[in-house]
Amino acid sequence: MEKSVYIIILNWNGWRDTIECLESIKSLKYQNYKLVIIENGSTDSSFEKLLDWIRKNNLKINIINKDLFDNKKNINSEKYTLIKCSENLGFAKGANLGIQYSINAKADYVWLLNNDTIVTKNSLQLLLNSFSINADYVGLTPKILMNDDPNLIWSIGCYFNWYGGLKRNLN
Repeated sequence: MEKSVYIIILNWNGWRDTIECLESIKSLKYQNYKLVIIENGSTDSSFEKLLDWIRKNNLKINIINKDLFDNKKNINSEKYTLIKCSENLGFAKGANLGIQYSINAKADYVWLLNNDTIVTKNSLQLLLNSFSINADYVGLTPKILMNDDPNLIWSIGCYFNWYGGLKRNLN
């Protein structure tokens, strides 16, 4: 059976970018993924715009209010989950909320994406292939291209030491 991947995206006042990211995710060839959107206390109409997009695409979604959130009880089988936060948790705490949800849902892998990311149809499969041929890897970063000039590489990752320190950026 294919490994399950939970894709986590944080949104804060960036619904246009988030929807563009979601559109690109729909094109992924690898289909054993679930999507967790953290609506991180936006002060614009992001929540409503994301719900409109979800409805227009006829997607079944689990909507969770973070204030009523119980990480073990709110897990369900829907492909899409939207966790609505009443305040901006910041990136790390918001990402950790999505990661904890994914772990409790028994995800094999977690893919953390910025909301302004556009994925290619093979990107998830290529990442998973890298894990299968490099058993010592515990995390990966794909090659990241500039959105306005896809011929220009923005980053090809970095090395971290066990203490969390960045050793070398590989742009």
